Amino acid sequence: MSRFLLAVEILSIFVPLVSTFFTPRLSFGLDHIRLTSQEANEINDTLLTFDQKVDHFDPNNKDTYLQRYGVNVTFYKPGGPAFILIGHEVTILQRWTHTDRSYWIALAKEAGAIIFTLEHRFFGYSWPKPDLSPESLKFHTSRQALADLNAFILAQNVAFDLNNPKWITFGGSYGGSLSAWAREKYPDTIYAAVASSAPIEAVVDFSAYLEVVSDTFYNFDKNCAQRLHQGFLAVQSELQTPEGQEKLKRIFGYHSNLEGPEAQSDLFGSILNPIMLFIQYGEGGRGHATKLTKICELESADEKNPLEGLANVVAFLTKRKLLLRAKAIEPNNGRTWLWQTCNEFGFYITTNSKKVVDNFVPDVIPVNYSVDNCKNVFKDVFNNATVYANVDSTNAYYHGRKKYSGTRVLFVNGKNDPWHALSILEPREGVDAIVVEGAGHCADMLSDNENDIPAITAARKQIHAIVMKWVKE
Repeated sequence: MSRFLLAVEILSIFVPLVSTFFTPRLSFGLDHIRLTSQEANEINDTLLTFDQKVDHFDPNNKDTYLQRYGVNVTFYKPGGPAFILIGHEVTILQRWTHTDRSYWIALAKEAGAIIFTLEHRFFGYSWPKPDLSPESLKFHTSRQALADLNAFILAQNVAFDLNNPKWITFGGSYGGSLSAWAREKYPDTIYAAVASSAPIEAVVDFSAYLEVVSDTFYNFDKNCAQRLHQGFLAVQSELQTPEGQEKLKRIFGYHSNLEGPEAQSDLFGSILNPIMLFIQYGEGGRGHATKLTKICELESADEKNPLEGLANVVAFLTKRKLLLRAKAIEPNNGRTWLWQTCNEFGFYITTNSKKVVDNFVPDVIPVNYSVDNCKNVFKDVFNNATVYANVDSTNAYYHGRKKYSGTRVLFVNGKNDPWHALSILEPREGVDAIVVEGAGHCADMLSDNENDIPAITAARKQIHAIVMKWVKE
């Protein structure tokens, strides 16, 4: 089975995706921020380290590792709260706690909060073990990460002489999941939590992702969505002959084998990736409308050639042809995130949906395309049954969406963000929920901008009111 390491420009950096399509990495809003040279010079990018336990659940394991964190005391007023931005599947940066162009920093200023960020174990440079072998990665779980967070907070209470402070956690994407779960699992330590674009339900077959992508196009321009559907059907048709396969290689700049169902799933995944990621993120607070208009113009430029239109859309979104090369998966944030999908979350995007097949993309990416990748990469650690069992265990531990038991938690989701399908969208006792029309993944985490869509501005006002209520309680 062939797999690729596709480098796609997500946000402000190139992020590797393990395989072309198993799932987009869950980067969040602050990665959008590019610093000016003056801002970079004003921020000391030296992060600190904390002596953290390797295993919080085995009292006989005394091993420790150095976990990186950032802190900013500039805004702190004695008696004020403590805010912490939880790291997720990326390398943390000092600017997360220092740049003015993030909404949580604005909240910290007003609240007089001391602020922290903590790097997630096995991401960035916080490695409990010196390698990423399965034997080492057994310590790479969200449960260990939450225990890291709890231990870190308790230590900072002592280090900064914080007397019964209100700790409020913030996080976006997987970090948002951790924020919500931290309040659920450590309510005596954490007072409240903001969870932006946070998937709370683990699922192996995440076919709902492409349903949201399809809905976003259809809600914007039905004719455009239908043209995209025709383009994907044309790809499927061309794949049936050697001549058609060569045509696709030429049109998409594709340099890999297209024989066999798995290789053809690779191609569909590669074409879909930039489209999915655009719908997922949009243009931050500006929403999706500008680029959606351009995409529809490109797709409809030649009414008789939807295939060429689809290729033009992909080229526009990637700013280049695909130019894929087969590569082995290297030990990096991509491998460690893949481990978590196999070991805890699933999140495998598929075309296993009648709605998707009838209206958007043929049924060309089955769930086993991704599940099998767990065995291919980590050998006998995982198989089909263990992946499903692991996801069931995660939902049993965190209770999923319906039985989530945290209180004093705010969930914020963009309606155009496919990950909202796995989050909490309706308020209930102890839980606030905001769904932002026209917004993508973690758009609420950026600071206010004059180009923001009104729904984002309104959502930030709601977030402000809820957080400040917690601070003043």
